[in-house]
Amino acid sequence: MKYIRLLYVVTLIAFLGLFVFTQIKIYRNIEQKIRASVLDYNNIFTAAAHSTLHEVELLLDMLGTQLLTEQTYQDVQKSQQMMAQMMARFSFIVGFGLTDQNGNFIITSANVNPAEVNGLRESDVTRPSFDLTLTSPNMVVGQVYHHRPLNKWVIPLRKALRDDAGKIIGVMTTGISLEHSLKRRKFGNTLRFLENTHIFPQQLSLLTHDILRKRIYVSPLTEEKYQDIYSLPIPQTAYESALHQGIDALQVSKEALKHRELPFFHEGRSGVIDDQSLFVSQFNSRYMLWSSTAIPKDSAKTLFWESGFLYRLLVFAVGAFIYTLFFLLVLKKEKEKIDELAYQAAHDSLTDLLNRSALHEISGKWTGPNARPFSLLFIDLDNFKHINDTFGHACGDNVLIEVARRIKNFVPHESEVIRMASDEFAVFVATKNVPSIGEFSMSIIQKIAAPYEISDMKLRVGASVGISQYPRDGLSVEQLMVAADLAMYNAKKQRNSYAFYNNELRERMHRKTSIENHLRNALEGDEIYMVFQPQVAADGSLCGAEALIRWENEALGTVPPAHFISIAEEVGLMSSLGPLILQRTCFEFSRIIEKGGRVAENLSLSINISVKQMVEKGFKEQLLQAVDAAPHLQRVNVTVEITESLFIDEIEYVQPLLQEIRDTGITISLDDFGTGYSSLSILRTLPIDELKIDMSFVNNIINNKQDSKMIHSIIDMGHKMNMKVLAEGVETREQLVMLDSYGCDFYQGFYFSRPLRPDDFLAFLQKHPPRSDTEELDKNFT
Repeated sequence: MKYIRLLYVVTLIAFLGLFVFTQIKIYRNIEQKIRASVLDYNNIFTAAAHSTLHEVELLLDMLGTQLLTEQTYQDVQKSQQMMAQMMARFSFIVGFGLTDQNGNFIITSANVNPAEVNGLRESDVTRPSFDLTLTSPNMVVGQVYHHRPLNKWVIPLRKALRDDAGKIIGVMTTGISLEHSLKRRKFGNTLRFLENTHIFPQQLSLLTHDILRKRIYVSPLTEEKYQDIYSLPIPQTAYESALHQGIDALQVSKEALKHRELPFFHEGRSGVIDDQSLFVSQFNSRYMLWSSTAIPKDSAKTLFWESGFLYRLLVFAVGAFIYTLFFLLVLKKEKEKIDELAYQAAHDSLTDLLNRSALHEISGKWTGPNARPFSLLFIDLDNFKHINDTFGHACGDNVLIEVARRIKNFVPHESEVIRMASDEFAVFVATKNVPSIGEFSMSIIQKIAAPYEISDMKLRVGASVGISQYPRDGLSVEQLMVAADLAMYNAKKQRNSYAFYNNELRERMHRKTSIENHLRNALEGDEIYMVFQPQVAADGSLCGAEALIRWENEALGTVPPAHFISIAEEVGLMSSLGPLILQRTCFEFSRIIEKGGRVAENLSLSINISVKQMVEKGFKEQLLQAVDAAPHLQRVNVTVEITESLFIDEIEYVQPLLQEIRDTGITISLDDFGTGYSSLSILRTLPIDELKIDMSFVNNIINNKQDSKMIHSIIDMGHKMNMKVLAEGVETREQLVMLDSYGCDFYQGFYFSRPLRPDDFLAFLQKHPPRSDTEELDKNFT
């Protein structure tokens, strides 16, 4: 009770802390979203303002080009016609005008009376921007003012009119009507920055002139405030404060802040409303404007309250109350909970079968002094991973539930069914309840193999069953489990079948495990070495050797390559063993060539490559690196031997890889030819230089006419396809003579020599110089 109360207090404090932490995180997220939204909005606002101003500048450029054409600006009537046409196309333009360099109007659009407008240098409002226009190559934005003749508030825009020599002819001026932008709702996209839709309450969009320090545009703003907002400059302190905040935040200079047009956040008062605001500002270097978006600084607090804080607080309070009730109920339900947990600990949550942890509990029931014989079936589903990967784990779970139901309903009443792992089940069944455990196992396999209708799909899975029997195969459940598991792996080779445990199976698995463990250590020592079996040409000369791997271990003795290579492939050791074989083979044969002198300089080296080794990434690079690192070995003297089984599943990957290897000068040989399924069909497309006739055909060449004809056909076919043919496994003189009569190119076998260590191979080379005919060759190796 004491600890339960302590747990209650601790967890309640933890929940309270978590609630506070969550609310703080929500508030921070709202702040981040606000800043991101304001930044995105200001980016759009900045781009739209620039686009609109640039559009007006292009309009002025177009007007200036027309005015300069044949000095049209000197013809008032033609000039006004041009201006009228442009005003008709761009309704947001309030009028056009052209002044001389002193600011006096030469021409105005028809809607403006020149007599009613003053020169641009005569007013303190227009003079600064007019003078700036005379020195700027770009359009200049002037101070917003009330145009009395038109009775409109306008944003003045001016650009110098220059001739081809760059001489200023005058100043073109126009303006955007603020009232027009307020009243218009269906104008289009030309003045998008005047039609912005605010995303926050009390949000402001502002354009401010950097040099004049005057506001050019403020939205939203009623016309009654135009005089105060547009006429008064921004206080120098507010301007400097905003700049310093941007410089400190971005760690750049004032010049870089403007030149790179970097957006930055700052706080201050907008001058439009009295509340403190959060700003995002960005400089437009072309038009010397600051575009800003401002929202109330307390927007995050407002949105936080509106995001449902009171609701979350209420939920927390209710949750705390319920949590308190829960702990009160825990005291009453403690015993029931313990019983429930005990059940859950012994049963699988998905299938409701006993789980692996229940084995210890039921072992006393099935084994012991008074136990009766029974069989243990270890069931592993075939193809279940494919269902999970293809249709998802939810579908796979439904299949497992149905499998468990079928097994549970099929086995005798006194049996036990256990889910051992994902797709593995164990069944304890008394011998007296099943006349034939083999037939019983096959019936389970058939039950499992029946279609499963899941989500309108018909799915199928198979099963492999391993069987161990008490007391013959073990006296404890652990021993029987190991035995059934070993038998199951044996059944897995055929799929949808069962296998009984036996001592031979255990010895085989023990041998495999022992080889795997010793092989890992062998890679680090000198237990693995290479031997070379001579290859003899038809003219009697020793033409090369096939490199063969050997492994001698103190505990295992001599382990044949056929045993440990397959294990290395299965457990993933070929990535280490393969490069080791290549390096040692090339290095040792290079030493043979070096010590053999001129007699050995043209000897070829054949290297066997396993399937797993070739399809590993980077195999070609490993091969070339090993060959090139051997100083006396040339690529043209190296042959890569591959077996036909390599192409059964990997043909699309291997075919171009073989061509790449062959292009480097290395020869490709097809080993064990004739023992596969599709040799004749693939020879036409594969880059093969040599065929090796399998020794199973050579062994019977004398007594089996079918094998004799087969070899004769292979040799003829190979020659017609410009391939050399090598016969391996030559052991007698009669075999040699017959092969020679068929035109075989090369020979290899015990008749000439067994595989030799490097020093023994050198001695063989000195003892057997080239001969000119088969008879001499025969005598030389007799």
